[in-house]
Amino acid sequence: MSSNRTGRNLAWTTISLLGSKGAVFVSIILIARAISPTQFGQYVVTVAAASILMPLLDGGFVNSVTRAASRREDVPQLSFTATAARMRLPLWGCMLGFGFLAGLLGLAGHWELLVLAVLAAIGQAQLDTISGELRARGRYRLAALRETSCGCVALCGATALLLTGGNATGAMLIFAAARVLPALAFLPMLPRTHPEIRGDIPWRAGLTMGLTGIVVALYVRSDMLLLSWLKIDPAVIARYGIAYNLVIAFQIMPTAIATTIFPRLAASTGEEARRLARSGMSLSYLSSALLCVACFLSPRLVFAPFGSTYSNHATQVAPLLLIILPISLSQIAMTTLQARNYEILMLRMVGVVAAVNIGLNLLLIPVLGVRGAILATMTGELCAAALTLLTMRRSRLASSMLGYLPVVALICVVSMTTSGPMLVSIALLGSTIVLWRAGVLTVTWARPLLPWQSPAASPV
Repeated sequence: MSSNRTGRNLAWTTISLLGSKGAVFVSIILIARAISPTQFGQYVVTVAAASILMPLLDGGFVNSVTRAASRREDVPQLSFTATAARMRLPLWGCMLGFGFLAGLLGLAGHWELLVLAVLAAIGQAQLDTISGELRARGRYRLAALRETSCGCVALCGATALLLTGGNATGAMLIFAAARVLPALAFLPMLPRTHPEIRGDIPWRAGLTMGLTGIVVALYVRSDMLLLSWLKIDPAVIARYGIAYNLVIAFQIMPTAIATTIFPRLAASTGEEARRLARSGMSLSYLSSALLCVACFLSPRLVFAPFGSTYSNHATQVAPLLLIILPISLSQIAMTTLQARNYEILMLRMVGVVAAVNIGLNLLLIPVLGVRGAILATMTGELCAAALTLLTMRRSRLASSMLGYLPVVALICVVSMTTSGPMLVSIALLGSTIVLWRAGVLTVTWARPLLPWQSPAASPV
């Protein structure tokens, strides 16, 4: 695949994510305005639980199906997705049965929220598998349509909730519908299953990647669950949840880059993989740093769409936005390592990071409250970035990326020790210039990913 083609695919993926994530983000704003802060806090905790269930119910099939589809083109489109869905049906049925049984036996106070979380996780697992196979086969426009459909359903549902009023259950119903309905709409496209292609899907690698995804989800979303478990005020959790949803929205560019280059990384040579990893990481960090600079110029303006209830306390949770910097590095690094068959190593590494993150949350939240959760999450993401970049260096997939870490750590310390967001913006902008002058952040690294770059001008 030429760099020109990669650039066009990146453009389509970015546009689709902007459309879908943008619509989902607007829907969150509408939901935050439609329900009380206490109800919104309950909603974000349930969404966190659904996010942990998603990799469990996926079982690692998204990456394994993408890898298999990128290496075999002689089978009908979405054949691997149909096969993967049949394999996961027993697991999906068991989890749904557990949710209903918990409600019947009174084991869960809000069993309907648990059932909706399971349905959302099942729908997301199926949609991600569809998108992975479509992108592996070069059908980026169809994958973009899939992404956009989720955002449209979420936006329509949130608008209805704002007009009619509701609670956490209604908001969670919208969250589940935005994933289940598009998955059902794509069912007619699935061909009959082909048992003979099961051997082409790397099941062991997929299982390892699935376990890695579960551990990642635990350390990424455990803070929200622990805040609820440790009896922090739901209104405070709601503000924390708003900041976390902003972080998810800011991940559009890193996610687009990781999604675009994964099929190519899986099928490329070592030298091409190294070049793609360097290019993707440079572009990912640069876009995230500039976005954070803009946000810290006026944090209250960023939180204003959610209402004065949240914007008046913006500076309390604004430092959480900076975790997008280590995420922009570790997301590309993890994608590269998974595509290059380092699944076992990734699982061990993520397990260490999860232990650090969850342990710090348990220690700091009772003492510092939501500020302790921010500090623990920052530390966990910095550890994840450090370990993934060290692994990349040892695997000879990237050598100079470690230069980012001291800068990112310093900016995080500045944000936690000062109440002046403007100082954080200045530090971010200055450090980005320093990284560029030092040669760590090089614009030429991003050229193979740009759609206007011709193949002849691409570095070999």
